[in-house]
Amino acid sequence: MQHNTFIYTIGYGNKQLADFIAILEKYDIQYLLDVRSQPFSKHNKAFNRAELHHYFQKNESIMYAFFGDTLGGKPKEKSCYDTDGNVNYELLKQQVFFHKALERLKTAHRKNLKIALMCACSKPEKCHRTKLIAEELVKDNIQVLHIDAKAKLKAHQDVMDMLRREKNVLDLFHNA
Repeated sequence: MQHNTFIYTIGYGNKQLADFIAILEKYDIQYLLDVRSQPFSKHNKAFNRAELHHYFQKNESIMYAFFGDTLGGKPKEKSCYDTDGNVNYELLKQQVFFHKALERLKTAHRKNLKIALMCACSKPEKCHRTKLIAEELVKDNIQVLHIDAKAKLKAHQDVMDMLRREKNVLDLFHNA
């Protein structure tokens, strides 16, 4: 079955909550899934998990759910880290909790629900929602669109192509 629904990603960056909500409404988002491992903001309290949960309980047009324990970029599972203490996405992708969460996203996609995966970083090219989660979704032919810092849509492939070009330029100068 062909789906016309995309899975979106968005980072709130330094936006005010009202502006952030306006962007979600612009793209008719039904479900905001928080994929931050640590769901709080030192700089913008409106984006703390409890505040978001409270806000969206009153707002019936968008549902909020926390997925940071299963799709977050800094999992509690120690086996997901390398010897230097950095998250290894290949190890994280092998975890049962990660697979179960991806299956929930795929089910939502099959049901044509309009989902946005939210993290803090406003630049999709800098965030695990692009490099980890979206990369896994596109393997199953799910189209992912990233809402950038200016509220513009970027195709997932375009973001990944940009990352590859940046890496090639860095490699060129580091290997010289």
